Amino acid sequence: MEWKGAKVKNIEGLGERSATGLPDEKGAYFVEVPQNSEAFKAGLRTNDVVLKLDGQAVTSVNTFLSVYQPIAWRSNLKAVVFRNQRELEIVLGK
Repeated sequence: MEWKGAKVKNIEGLGERSATGLPDEKGAYFVEVPQNSEAFKAGLRTNDVVLKLDGQAVTSVNTFLSVYQPIAWRSNLKAVVFRNQRELEIVLGK
């Protein structure tokens, strides 16, 4: 699916787990985040996996959306992403 100009999907299978370095299939996997997209401007990058948003666990694209939608009006959201084989806490801007 697409979110703010980025391609996002659930982690599926050993290949994607291995590619991201994750031990399981939890999170929202941002497969492609173009530099001119709103998702990039918010702070996400290609191959990021969002694990938490606003302190709540993100286990899939659906949970990412269900956590995001009620708080989307806020200008800065804390998120935990898995990037380059490690967890990072970032702030997603508008």
